[in-house]
Amino acid sequence: MYYRYFIFYIFLFASCILPSFVYSQTIKAFSADSVKFLDEMDDYFSDVKGREKEGHEFVKEELKPFWFGGKLPAAKRQFVYTMCKTMISKKMRPFPDYHNFFLALINFYKTNQPENSYVSWKASIEKLIWSASTKKLSDFLYISNILFAENKLYKTNSVEWFAGNNNYIFDYDSLPKIVFSNTNLFCAVKADTAVIYGTQGVCYPTENKWIGKGGKVDWSRAGINENMVFAELKKYSVDLTKQRYSADSVVFTNKLYLKPG
Repeated sequence: MYYRYFIFYIFLFASCILPSFVYSQTIKAFSADSVKFLDEMDDYFSDVKGREKEGHEFVKEELKPFWFGGKLPAAKRQFVYTMCKTMISKKMRPFPDYHNFFLALINFYKTNQPENSYVSWKASIEKLIWSASTKKLSDFLYISNILFAENKLYKTNSVEWFAGNNNYIFDYDSLPKIVFSNTNLFCAVKADTAVIYGTQGVCYPTENKWIGKGGKVDWSRAGINENMVFAELKKYSVDLTKQRYSADSVVFTNKLYLKPG
């Protein structure tokens, strides 16, 4: 009798701590045949408990038209096969990991990104996948997705940071980085948006960090003429998880100030 209660409590405990959806880990590899690969991906996404319909619809409505749409030549498909095989070995998940990986590819071509961005992005992934944790790789795939789709560097319900253009390249030293040569940097918080105009910088997507140089800020959002009151930044840094930045030096101009006569 006590043994039965013990089994029951174990079952109850497990049901409480498991996530609201689970997925199969039985698959060991994906086929390198393009038709079989897509069928296997459909099964893989459709096997996520609680998200079966969402997974199937993603493959049918987004991945399948892209996969057979003539966007990926043989070399790029080989990269996809290799990535998916490696992601299995790292125990990465259909949601969010494979989902973000495929969406990054889809959004790359939807938004007409330059080919050199693909080359540098691919090189960053190939270095990251062997040198970083699974979480770092997962974060990088997510940022890649929202960057290609919306030029966003960070996105939550409370704060978003995004660039004004796709004038960037991927690079990698000890960490993956996205180098912007000239852009406007935006921070959106609820109904308000702040801007650093004409800046350049480096985004470290796995660290949620931006290191910037140059740029101009004004108070036109408060109704003040941007040519009369403004600040010019030298070097500054941004914790992208927050709604602010810090600068080591600023040149402030206020042409509205009048000396007493």
